[in-house]
Amino acid sequence: MSRGIDLALEHVNLLADDLHVFVGPTLSGPGARDRWPVVWHGPAERFSLARAVRAEGARQILLIDGLFESRPSVWHREILWCLEQGCMIYGCSSMGALRAAESSRHGMIGIGKIYESYARAATRDSPFEGRRAVINRMRALLPDTLVVSDMILAWLYDAVELRVFDDDDDVALIHGTTEVNYMACGFALCDLVFSLQDSGFPQSTKLTILAVAKQLYFKHRSPARLLDALSEHEASLDLSSVGSWLLDGAAVSQKTIDAETALDTITLQPKRSLVPIACCFEENRYWRRAFPYAISRIDPR
Repeated sequence: MSRGIDLALEHVNLLADDLHVFVGPTLSGPGARDRWPVVWHGPAERFSLARAVRAEGARQILLIDGLFESRPSVWHREILWCLEQGCMIYGCSSMGALRAAESSRHGMIGIGKIYESYARAATRDSPFEGRRAVINRMRALLPDTLVVSDMILAWLYDAVELRVFDDDDDVALIHGTTEVNYMACGFALCDLVFSLQDSGFPQSTKLTILAVAKQLYFKHRSPARLLDALSEHEASLDLSSVGSWLLDGAAVSQKTIDAETALDTITLQPKRSLVPIACCFEENRYWRRAFPYAISRIDPR
């Protein structure tokens, strides 16, 4: 059954402690979460947001990190259901940025540079031939020892020239479990793109690092493995400088910056007015069968 709704809830007090935040490796360091008086959850999986709304009465949710391989990922239909219940849904940094870019027309709110990069993907000038001259210049800057496909070159153009992300694996990384506070065990490709922007390396070095990193499986994207892969092109790189930059932590995490920005933006506004949200939630057979069971489970904190 399809239900169209028009929520016009005005002047509703939404205090900071009403905010439920789903986060993992993006804010996993010691004291990384101490600044904000919110309800913390681990990375979201399918129905995590719905459980927060149904079982805990969440009125605001910030989706930062989410599971996508070990567990089913947050569902777009679930986001629509939460919006229909009158819950504000924000997204940033990682899974949150992806879902916000995909669901913004239904009322989900995206925050941060990574979200903006995914949102721009839908409006960029995409014909490959129109970018051929720039892509050919990029290819000429790469070492002869590095073989890259047209898809990798097109990704380089989008990421470097347009600051556009379109692939899910650009925000993906491997991380630990709840016992180690979901500590990151590698880096996300989007963080590498933003970090290299101000690294001071020549453009040829930046493009080589990114092309090699993009070719790595996301679970293999660690500084040590990337440096090992780059060693095959040592003749074209100052491998010592690149190694120091990668291993000494000179890179910054745009994912973390976006998460902190989102938390500050939401929690520093103690009162918000919910603008009318028009969305359409539609049940299907899977939802009717899975929803009653799924919302009875408890998410780890």
